[in-house]
Amino acid sequence: MKKLYRLDKVSLIGVFLIYCFLEIITLFLGDKKLAGAPAAAMKFKFLIFAVEAILIFVVLYGIFYLLLKNTPADKKALFVNVVLGLAVTSILSSIIFAFITKDTNIWQKVVTGIVGSGLMIWLNWKNLKIDQANKIKITIWNVIWLVLSIV
Repeated sequence: MKKLYRLDKVSLIGVFLIYCFLEIITLFLGDKKLAGAPAAAMKFKFLIFAVEAILIFVVLYGIFYLLLKNTPADKKALFVNVVLGLAVTSILSSIIFAFITKDTNIWQKVVTGIVGSGLMIWLNWKNLKIDQANKIKITIWNVIWLVLSIV
């Protein structure tokens, strides 16, 4: 795991793109009305899904970055933790959408959100070299993000 935090900028962009593709796949699998759509509508949906995946990351990472702006925290480790947590959530959601033909219910969203957010919280607690008060702030924002993503 420590090798992930020593990646160069190109590799970090690659990790981010992997998350984006996973999130777009999850959104395509979750949209049951997309099967009969024309090609132009599919391209537009792809654009919307890509913007949504990027906005999710930007908002979550932006909140954490602003919380840790005045601390000597490693922003690269924070970036990797956020991307890994969101990617695991996307993978679990993709698996659920692939195997379930009807719409997902709240319990499936809760389980995938808890696993993804729990991984992000655990990685932040274990690998960020910051004081405990800032770790608690990040954990609280993770819980708030989990609740917002479920609703």
